[in-house]
Amino acid sequence: MLNVVIFGSAASASTRDRARDVDVAYSGVLVEQPDATAERVAQMASRWASENGLGHLPLDIHAARSGSSKEEVSIPSPCGIPVPAIPLNAWTKVRTVPFSTLSAAVRAFGHEPRLLARHMPEQDRLAVIPAEHDGPDWEGYVSGLGALRRAIAKTPDPDATVDVLRKDYGQLLARLIDEDPQPDRDGLETLRGASPVAAGGAVTIVLLRGHAPRLQYGGIAPERLESLLYG
Repeated sequence: MLNVVIFGSAASASTRDRARDVDVAYSGVLVEQPDATAERVAQMASRWASENGLGHLPLDIHAARSGSSKEEVSIPSPCGIPVPAIPLNAWTKVRTVPFSTLSAAVRAFGHEPRLLARHMPEQDRLAVIPAEHDGPDWEGYVSGLGALRRAIAKTPDPDATVDVLRKDYGQLLARLIDEDPQPDRDGLETLRGASPVAAGGAVTIVLLRGHAPRLQYGGIAPERLESLLYG
């Protein structure tokens, strides 16, 4: 059974004119032709977008986490705020999963810098280099560097948003937002060794409000982190 849901700004008539893409979540498979599932999801979402005046926008398609039933799709809810959603199948049920990461705060409150400053987490972990075999999952969507960049890009004033983040989490985070890390081979090994095993090979840093970003393990000084990330 295949479930497809349009969610986010494109799914609400009040914010549709400001949407920069069409967020799509799906679960299950196309029973009669499982290998064609992704193509069918794109076809359904494209048809909906065209019918609602959004055919010019790119689709941002995500394989959702499995729900409690075959008819359920789980979508992320930044900081627990309501998320508009439109199921494209009559039988589909939508469940929201709240997240309280920095990316989630930017998505929820990035429209107003002062509001964002009040709701940013005191501590967070951010994946800045993905694992070699990272797949599409909601934690990666919300907590990775790419997710943070996408959230910032959707704010009315991305530069002002980055200024808020720089003030609380340091200049290195601003550089990471602007520039991909490029560690050498030894540096990458060191960074992965100082990241949680549960990250599966991804490099993660710890963000603390009022402090420079740091690695979770290894006793590596925060001031050395930037040189490891950028060679």
